[in-house]
Formats: sequence, C-alpha cells, structure tokens
Amino acid sequence: ALADTVDKLKRAGVGVEEATAKEAADRCVHRLYRFADPVGNQHEVYWGVISDFSRLVSPVGVSSFVTGAQGLGHVVLPAPNFDAMIELFRDTLGFGLSDLMNIRFSDDPNEPAKRLWFMHCNSRHHSLGFFEMDHPAGCVHCMFEVENIDEVGRAEDRRIAHGVKLSATLGRHANDHMVSFYMQSPGGFDIEYGAEGRAIDNWDDYSVFESTVPSFWGHDFSVGQS
Repeated sequence: ALADTVDKLKRAGVGVEEATAKEAADRCVHRLYRFADPVGNQHEVYWGVISDFSRLVSPVGVSSFVTGAQGLGHVVLPAPNFDAMIELFRDTLGFGLSDLMNIRFSDDPNEPAKRLWFMHCNSRHHSLGFFEMDHPAGCVHCMFEVENIDEVGRAEDRRIAHGVKLSATLGRHANDHMVSFYMQSPGGFDIEYGAEGRAIDNWDDYSVFESTVPSFWGHDFSVGQS
C-alpha cells in the first residue's frame, strides 16, 4: 500500500522524498516518505508502526482519546488554490467527500462564497478539511476527540484556569455531530476539543450533503473576534 501511494503521487507529478532510517526511527515507523501539497503543507506517509503498546498516562487525567483506526482526529487546512488541493487528495490519494459548505463572511450576497469541503479516509466522518482561504498560521484548526462529554467539560475548566483564549463556544456540529469547543493555540490556529463524533460504518449508504449552518446549536465563533 505504501509503494502504491508513493507511485500514485509520483505519477501525479508530486515530488516525494524518502526519509532516512534515523528520521523513520524518530517517527517510530519502518519506512517514511514526505511530500508537499499545492499550498506547501508537508505531509508524511509511512508503513510499519513501532510501538511498545504502553497505555496513555495523561498528566491531567484524560482517560483516553478516540484514535486507533480513526486516526488522530481531523485537520482543516487553508486551500487558496482549492481545486489543486482537491485534485491531489480526492483524485490522487482517494479521500472521499463527506460534506461541504459555501461560506460568506458578511451578509452581502455579492460576496463570493468560499468553499469548505470535509473529506474522509476511514470511518471518522472527516479526517481532513479544506477551506478556500489563506490563513497566517498555515492551519485553520485541528480536532482531538475524547471518550465523553465530561472530558470536554474538564478541558474547558482547564482552559479557563490557564487563561487560554476561547475561539468558539460549546456546540454540536451539524455534519459530524461532535460536541466541542474551540480554543486558540500559541501557533495561531484553533484546537477543537470534542466528544460524541459521528462514525460512518458503510460509506456506500451515506449521502453527501451541503450544510448551510455549521452547528445544530452553539459554536459562537464571534467570541474569538473579541
């Protein structure tokens, strides 16, 4: 599978570099390749995870994160050259479209809508998102999922205690049903912290949709502008 992926990237004209044995060992994998997307984001593909299977011991008592077959969580990246990003990740790498939005930042109907697409590669509703805009941090947000809403609440308590800036209030998203809040990282991108995310067991029975609202309730992003 790794060789096939590298071959697909090369045939699509994407520059691929194999990491050294030391670099792969530092990532705890057997083989590792790197490539850049059309925006310049660096990505890595690998084979053969090396693990001692130690259990998570969180310094703040988090019980566990929802990862495993669903991966890290999700990342939303800026994609000013949107079509080229979709061509790479959908047409070359095989990510599927989960849902989409067309967003305007004002009430002006003449403002061009910016596309926001959410993509999947496993049972998680989306692992990757592309937003048709620039972002100074090079990342819009990344999401980490925990096992239950109580862990989300405890993280919100810690956010308040440490004075971390809130980017969006608690809410439930309309697409992946995640109950979450957003906070600003020191790097300038947001971190979404949530629970109860939607998993799709059979994508053949799933219908792609366009949502006109980000959430069923909550997620007031105006707090992040104050």
